This record gives sequence, C-alpha cells and structure tokens, in this order.
Amino acid sequence: MITMDPNTTHRRITLSADNTEMSTGETQPVIDNPGRFNVYLAALGSTGFSSGRHYWEVSVTGRLCYHLGMASESAQRRGAVRFMPATGYWTIIRDKQGQFRAVDGISVSLPVQTQVQTIGILLEYSKGRISFYDVSARSLMYSFVDQRFTDKIYPFINFCVEDDKSLALVQLLTPKSVDWIK
Repeated sequence: MITMDPNTTHRRITLSADNTEMSTGETQPVIDNPGRFNVYLAALGSTGFSSGRHYWEVSVTGRLCYHLGMASESAQRRGAVRFMPATGYWTIIRDKQGQFRAVDGISVSLPVQTQVQTIGILLEYSKGRISFYDVSARSLMYSFVDQRFTDKIYPFINFCVEDDKSLALVQLLTPKSVDWIK
C-alpha cells in the first residue's frame, strides 16, 4: 500500500494517522528539512521505486483543483518549482476551471469526458513510462513515454492554492483489480 511521507509534506498539509489521506488546513508545527516542500501544498510518497511495475490509485472526489503523479528523488522541493519531466516531475493537473492537462515539455490538454473520481497511476520503470487512468471509466488519460529515469521515483500529490479551503480529502486507495490495464 502506498502512503505519504510526513517528512516531505508542506506545513499546511495534514495527513491521517495511517498517512493515506491528505487535506489542507492550518499550519502544522513541523521540523523544517531540505526534503520538505516549503512553497507548494505537496507531499511525496514514503516509498520510491527504481525498478519494476507499480500501480496506485488516488480518490480525488470533491477536489476542484489538484496536481498529481510521480517525482524523482532528486527533484527540487524548495522554492518555486517547474513541474515537468525535465525537472523530475511527471504529472497531470486539474485546474480550477476543471480542465485536465499534462506538462510534457509543453502543456497537453487532456480530453476527459467524465467526472473523474479516482485516478490510477502506473509506473513502468524499465520502459520509461508513467500512465494515468480514469479508474471509473477504465480509460487511459495520458502517458509519459520514452522517459529516462536515473533515480528513485516517488508518488507525488499537490493541492492547488485556489482549492486550499476544500474540506475534501485526497485518499490513497488499494487497487481492487488492474486486469483491465493493458
């Protein structure tokens, strides 16, 4: 099961006791360290991957704006960050207008037809691929392909500042079945 790393969370991120649910709230008293996000309302997963095939799901029901995917161990976390593969981030964004996009060198609009409630993320390390799925529709949203990973890759979640008052949690889920993913 994927969990989030409390040592990387921004001080306004609250994690559940089992580190599988995230929300925004008041500033938490945390120890500042170089691995902690200090500008973005973000966190990394507790486990990084340097080989193999790994799949995880995130419930985003009720969140208006978010940014999630994978980040390399060496990706910058302090100060202003540019979220794109060249800086160690492979992510999709749902902006405050409800539009989905991926930043893959350029911004790519994603034609999503349904109300996405759960997003599946598949890392295929040796193939250099990270894919995003609308779990309810069982459809591919986007894939970053032909990537060259050089260090561990971690799950990544970031809340948009415009949605920081939302009471909706982002929850990491244990996938029921991935037989439908090709």
